[in-house]
Amino acid sequence: MQDISAVKIGEKSAIPLSMLQEARQEVIRDARLVVDDLRRNLVEFNTKLERVKSQLPNRVEEYQKLKNDLIGLKVGNNDKEMDKFLVECDKAIMQTRNLDERLGKITEQIQKMQRVIQGLKSRENEAVKTLIKDFDARNKWYTIGMGKKARKIEAALANVPIEERAKLLSSNDQTVTDVLDAIAWKRKSIFSSAKNKKEKLK
Repeated sequence: MQDISAVKIGEKSAIPLSMLQEARQEVIRDARLVVDDLRRNLVEFNTKLERVKSQLPNRVEEYQKLKNDLIGLKVGNNDKEMDKFLVECDKAIMQTRNLDERLGKITEQIQKMQRVIQGLKSRENEAVKTLIKDFDARNKWYTIGMGKKARKIEAALANVPIEERAKLLSSNDQTVTDVLDAIAWKRKSIFSSAKNKKEKLK
């Protein structure tokens, strides 16, 4: 835009009509650009909002289903690690600041839950649970310590953090070693022996 302050006639400033019209048109153009930009942003926002609104109920439903599945995979009646895991999942979602963030966080928790469920249904986890059931089934008045052994294994497994429990064979967590020791209770644990040997070499 031209500098109209420099235009003078005699001692008085004068602004030609054409320059006023040009300035007016420029202001109008700038205003239209701003309005168009606002409209475009609003359309994008509304589109995104509608997408989130349409997807959120399905994600919430899937999340709740996975929570129920995990509750069904609890170990015994006092699986505090499972309770802790589910509370942390809920907390992560509740800390989001808007619908878009919430959708993303729910999706993230769903993916984590799916991985955990797959791990908790692994052959090694099922084998430990079957072992507990077998000891309980053999817990008769004429047997010695079967029920106690079952509870010992159950308590040790329930003490393993959920994400470690989901990778039972590959985890190096001490609580996993405790499960193996509980299984080998009243016999020398090869897992404990190997661990103690390793620690002595350090």
